[in-house]
Amino acid sequence: MQKTIKALPWIQRGMFFAACLFGFAAGSAHAAELSVTTLNDSGPGSLRMVIAAAPAGSTITFKVRGTINLTGGPLMIDKSLDIVGPGSNRLKISGSRVSRVFVALSATLGANSITLAGMTISDGLADGSAPLFPTPLPIPVPGTGGCVLNFRASLTLSEVVVSDCQALGQAGKSPLSPGFPGGGFGGGVANFGALTITASSFTGNLARGADGVGLWGSLDDISGEMNRAIPGFGERADQVAPAASFRVHGKKVARQPHRYSGRTAMHANETLHEPPPPPDPDSPLRFSMEGYHFGEDPALIPIFWAPGWNSAQAINKFQQEVGGPLRGGDPGVRLLEPESGASPSYFISIPGAFAPRSGEWLVVPLYHIFGSEELSSHATALAQRIPLPYVALNAQDAKGLGVHADEEVTVETGARVYRIPVRIDSQLPDGTAGLPVGLHGLDGFIVPAWCRIKKEAAG
Repeated sequence: MQKTIKALPWIQRGMFFAACLFGFAAGSAHAAELSVTTLNDSGPGSLRMVIAAAPAGSTITFKVRGTINLTGGPLMIDKSLDIVGPGSNRLKISGSRVSRVFVALSATLGANSITLAGMTISDGLADGSAPLFPTPLPIPVPGTGGCVLNFRASLTLSEVVVSDCQALGQAGKSPLSPGFPGGGFGGGVANFGALTITASSFTGNLARGADGVGLWGSLDDISGEMNRAIPGFGERADQVAPAASFRVHGKKVARQPHRYSGRTAMHANETLHEPPPPPDPDSPLRFSMEGYHFGEDPALIPIFWAPGWNSAQAINKFQQEVGGPLRGGDPGVRLLEPESGASPSYFISIPGAFAPRSGEWLVVPLYHIFGSEELSSHATALAQRIPLPYVALNAQDAKGLGVHADEEVTVETGARVYRIPVRIDSQLPDGTAGLPVGLHGLDGFIVPAWCRIKKEAAG
């Protein structure tokens, strides 16, 4: 699958794009193929220097694996280039939470064709309050494009992971118009040109404007906004569980035990390829057996399991003592504390006791194992166990009406009229009548409701 966006601001925060066919079509003939030979941000063989020296139309590849931490600002690309990494799990280019990672520029719309492929682009920051890095072209959008900003170029992202980037607006300033005060846009990528995305994923990115104007990229963003808006909330909410960025030895906490496997077999009727586990940008947990198992933080215990102990039997392995609190303390905090000296005001308004009405009965629901839930009524084998419609009365009320068990009566409730037999139920209080829930022929009545019951005239 391929997505192309032209001449419109494009903002991406945590969305996932997948391609049916991985890769991208080859472009025009390249003038040269150059290689990056160091993970340093500057100096001979660095990506920054290779970009600066590369002729337009060149392809840049990598002879190194690992992380390039940018310290000299974003990598400016103002010519047609293909930058092809060895894979998103082998090469990461980080903005070090200081600057954007890439800025793609073109003097006119689409004049420069730029491709970024086979890499992870992360930890970028577009801070609207920070001074702009000098560029060959004026960029009118501070606080926009946390990891990648495309200004007028034709940009392609292929097999790229864009993660953990932020675009933060500045109070009182708008990058687009007065209708967006303090806006921060494009937590991962902001596009003001032509953008093509193939087999790429976006996770953990944030775009937020100043003065409360902005976008939420995760649950942590929402709780963070509540911390600022509700005095006293933040001191407690941050204690509930670690943030989504929390890692143990660089790994998320696995939700599944070591014995969990077979994702390929579970989805064999859909695809022969092993699908990736669902992403979870809102917590430090992972829907997989890969990751860190059983950390000390009780809020990050996804399952109870220990060798030789399954499910609930393993709980004692996580407790300080059998039946006691969890090791590290029980998770959760009380966010709303009662006022000092306040007493609970339960049961201030107590309704009066039920009082029967003359000539009317309060209809209450009666439930049957077979017939009162929707599935059993569609099963032929169970249909024989479903009772026919009826109205239940206690013996005293039935005697007052002059009816006996199995005699037919008319039940009027609202605009509905039912002609059904009587059953005697000694458990019903005086003045109440029971109607079975879910039986065919008694559909549509709402309980509790008052009804009138009349004995059918002898025919």
